[in-house]
Amino acid sequence: MNTYLIFLRGINVGGKRKVKMSELREWFVQQGFHNVITFGNAGNVVADAESDMVDFASLGIALSAHEGFEIHLSGLSVADINDMMSHSPDWWGIKDDGRHDLIIASSEAEAKRDLDEFAPYIGPENRVLLYRRFIFMSTGAELRNKTRLLRISTTTAFARITVRNANTMRKLTTLMNDRHHDL
Repeated sequence: MNTYLIFLRGINVGGKRKVKMSELREWFVQQGFHNVITFGNAGNVVADAESDMVDFASLGIALSAHEGFEIHLSGLSVADINDMMSHSPDWWGIKDDGRHDLIIASSEAEAKRDLDEFAPYIGPENRVLLYRRFIFMSTGAELRNKTRLLRISTTTAFARITVRNANTMRKLTTLMNDRHHDL
């Protein structure tokens, strides 16, 4: 059995593209996943699969057809998430009331393209690190909601990425590792 963290992009935002988590869990079970749980309402799914090769693109197409609107999925294995977290910079996710986000791209090449597109919005108040398909971003508390980095949501790259905050990622990492050891 392999444990996966599956991200659904852009659901339950501003009262639109609504997906009920109870129905989402049932849908994943119907697709052959086991021990399916959701975390929060933003489309974080932790599930076990017998296969070590899950086709998240095809899964996203099937879920889109089921829900009636386009949903992009991406997934991380326990090894992927532990590798990413072990390479997170010391300044990312510290408890300083700042903004600490993780951008997840579909590939390392895409993450590099996305970072190039975000470059005009990265100021001296921001810290940014690219590691494989992950972009770690932080802004101090004083500019938490005023940084130009918030404007990345206006880029075309923003439609291709998944963003989660550091606190959520740490909780999901713990959840995945606890489950993985229990299997």
